[in-house]
Amino acid sequence: MEFLQNAKTGIRGLPGDSSCALHERHRLAPRPWQAGAFEQIPMVVCQRRQEREREARFKLKFARATFLRQLRTAYGNEVRGLRRDVNPDGHTATLRDIRRYCRQVDLPVHISDLWGSLDADGDGRVRMEELCSQRAEALAKFKEWARERFGRATGIWESPEAIRARAKRRGQGSWVSESKMLVAAFAEALRELGWPGVHHPEERAFVFTSLDSMGCSLITVEDLDWLDRWQPSEFLAADPKPEAWVELKELLVKTYQHPLRAWRMLDRDSSNRIAWTEFRDVCKKVRYGGDIIGAWRALDVDMSGYITMREYDPASEELLTSFKEWADSNFGSVRHCFKALDSDRSGSVTFPELKRACHKMKWLGNVRTLFDCLDIDSGDRRNRDAATGKRAISLEELAFLDSWNIEPRPEVAQMEDDLAESEAKRVLSTDKNFQLIKHSDEAKAKAEDGKGGSDLCKSKSGPLPSPGQRPKTHEELPVMKRRFTTERPKSQGSLRRAPGTAAKLHDCNAKRNKQRAEMRDRRPHTDNAWLRSYTSFEAVEARR
Repeated sequence: MEFLQNAKTGIRGLPGDSSCALHERHRLAPRPWQAGAFEQIPMVVCQRRQEREREARFKLKFARATFLRQLRTAYGNEVRGLRRDVNPDGHTATLRDIRRYCRQVDLPVHISDLWGSLDADGDGRVRMEELCSQRAEALAKFKEWARERFGRATGIWESPEAIRARAKRRGQGSWVSESKMLVAAFAEALRELGWPGVHHPEERAFVFTSLDSMGCSLITVEDLDWLDRWQPSEFLAADPKPEAWVELKELLVKTYQHPLRAWRMLDRDSSNRIAWTEFRDVCKKVRYGGDIIGAWRALDVDMSGYITMREYDPASEELLTSFKEWADSNFGSVRHCFKALDSDRSGSVTFPELKRACHKMKWLGNVRTLFDCLDIDSGDRRNRDAATGKRAISLEELAFLDSWNIEPRPEVAQMEDDLAESEAKRVLSTDKNFQLIKHSDEAKAKAEDGKGGSDLCKSKSGPLPSPGQRPKTHEELPVMKRRFTTERPKSQGSLRRAPGTAAKLHDCNAKRNKQRAEMRDRRPHTDNAWLRSYTSFEAVEARR
């Protein structure tokens, strides 16, 4: 199998190495009837599976990056795009909303890939924290502060500090509206009210740009009412509590004897991901009375909405990942590995069988720890080996690794994210429909600034003078440039032709006829010459 794989893939080793690629006419080279055997080589099967997983992961990242970049380019940020177009005046988006918006802007992504990348927890809705976790966290903390201070966010608008800020602007003559409030005045009112986020530029920018739905640096009472109607996840406004996670982990290890066995109880669907609801239910099951939300925030550092085995217990994740990669590379899958390990065909694998196979195939992990973690129902004697009565691992306890999604290394994940961002930028920059939308927004902005319009419509004399400025005199004005550089035709004045006009017209007509004849000669000749001859003969007969 090894020489067959090397001959097919063309992998060449060092001089004198027996595993180098073979020539197609070599007596040991694979024959055409052995092509099917190559596809069954465990390492080839593993490589093909990894390529499919890598391609699927890149499709998800590319679809998400394209969608979010389009929202940021068209509306400034993701929350504003959600409020204005994806789900007007809403807080979540369904699959129908995403499909309608992508069809409306003609976004070049697959809806299935986009939905799979946005709906991380699989609840059928895309919340704000799944679109932009940092903005959602800042808004949730701001709402929690407003609720503790006024009972609701709209109470800020009716506070004496906000009323004074609006009155101050009206007194200066810079603002006259009662239904809208400048962001600067809103920030001044929040500073007087003692909002802690006003001293953090990033958090302040997240809150103000998310509440400003039209991007005009204005806050209305409707924006605060929209914030009141939002029901964020209960862990968004909480702070991480590492000590709470330490207490919870000690309780889980005490209950299940090992962190990996506890993870198996947490990850019931064997997806290598635990959502917030699964984590909360298990904490209630083990009767943990501490800060569950703080423990979750200590685990979910990247605010992805789920935790993986790498965030839960890096040592156990390294052990399982190493065993899965070893099984895939040597047997093609974990199921095939189980069939190979079960030498007596008893339907279970004991510890001696597992240890013997791992040492023979040179797996360097801790076999005892792996066996203890995989054998979940060790207390049930019905699941022991039928021949020896010893503890054994069944296929169901081991097959979950086949559906286990191994997270890429941080450097690989960062490289994939950068590649997806660059590809999304390239696709959106070359898309014609998106260019039209982008250019129209730029033209609108230029028109508002007084810089838009065509060059032919711009005044060459400069802008109009302000009321307090002296207008320019006639001598100071610049000379107006002509729109057309060609000279205008002179008036004929008389109907009589100048001498030599007839000869010039004759030369022009002759030149034009010569050009037409050359164009006729350049036409491609077709194969229907017989048809032209026949029609010419019929025309002659009719003329006779």
